[in-house]
Amino acid sequence: MIELVTIDLDGTLLNAKSQISDANKYAISKCIEKKIKVVITTGKNIFYVSKIVKTLGLVDMQVVSNGAAIVNAKMEPIKILRIPKNFFLEVVRLSRDHNKGVVLHCLNGFIYYEIDNPYFKYISESGEKLTKIDNIISDEIIKNALMFTYAGIIGSNFYDLLVGKLENKLRIGRGGIFFTDIFNLEAGKTNAIKKILELYNIDRENVLAIGDGENDIGLIKFAGRGVAMGNSFETVKNSTDLVVSDNDNDGVAEAIFKYVLN
Repeated sequence: MIELVTIDLDGTLLNAKSQISDANKYAISKCIEKKIKVVITTGKNIFYVSKIVKTLGLVDMQVVSNGAAIVNAKMEPIKILRIPKNFFLEVVRLSRDHNKGVVLHCLNGFIYYEIDNPYFKYISESGEKLTKIDNIISDEIIKNALMFTYAGIIGSNFYDLLVGKLENKLRIGRGGIFFTDIFNLEAGKTNAIKKILELYNIDRENVLAIGDGENDIGLIKFAGRGVAMGNSFETVKNSTDLVVSDNDNDGVAEAIFKYVLN
């Protein structure tokens, strides 16, 4: 029996226009009616997730910034895993030295950047708002730092440099075709869900996880039932036998009605 459903946003719950379909809204509302917990697990920031929580009427804990923060439905922090200051400074130095724009997701809901980057348009098009500042290094920002995102080509020279310099210091995960997320080693979607299950006293076998990206693979494998979207990377589809329709054809609703509400 599924007691908790965890759902990714981009490429999963959200369609290509960054909207939630009526079918997906209805499926989630039926879960809430049946007291099945619905947890968003996403790389998006706390401000964006607050809008999703309000839209869907969610009442449970949520996972933002790839597990760097667990918050309740009022967006109050339950567990925070910040980027350590020394590693924060190293990422900023690399960005400045190589003139590569990175964005910083903060617990206060802001997304900051210093250096412009043409790939930022993909972040803005998804509905997130970026704030440009002259100097990202301040005590106030550092104490709120949850996750950096490098927007650029996976496998580029700068990507390889980030991996080489930050490996074993910070977690580096592919968040999409153009996005590399950098966050606390102890964070991650799977670790965040493990903590939530502990707090709710729910067994992993009673979890349905739905996602499309490589940063969803661990959670899909961990859950009792892990579902890949039809638009998923092949590596994601290869991680499970359960594949549903794509994000433009109500794959989330399909998974919920097939594996939760049947």
